[in-house]
Amino acid sequence: MTYVKKILEAIAETLNAPGKPSGLVITTSRTQPSSAAKLIAVFPLQDKPVEELTPRTRAAARRFLTVAVVCRCAGTDIDNEELRAWAVSRLMADITLGGIAARVMETITEWQGEFDSQSNYSMAVMQFSVEYARPINEL
Repeated sequence: MTYVKKILEAIAETLNAPGKPSGLVITTSRTQPSSAAKLIAVFPLQDKPVEELTPRTRAAARRFLTVAVVCRCAGTDIDNEELRAWAVSRLMADITLGGIAARVMETITEWQGEFDSQSNYSMAVMQFSVEYARPINEL
């Protein structure tokens, strides 16, 4: 299993734990289940090496994985804020994701939609930066 897959699965498991909001569906796919009134999708956006100021002398490469955590729910942006805040609090409770990451950092949230839209849902796209290390000869 690749490090990216391990990180994505750890994030999904953290959000899918007991105590999650009623009716919430968690997916690691960009495909949206049409029947889900509350949905969180987790998927990768970018994976890049950390720019080292000194030459690398270790057998491990430090990397940053940018992960999208998309909260979508029926209602308004205010309705979605409760879901978004819950997801952030869950992910920040263990910033090492059980030891597979050095740290998780929340970077930005963008609410998507158009003013005067006819849609009856809200979508907040959050980005998290996950710093991790992996052997330089592994994915």
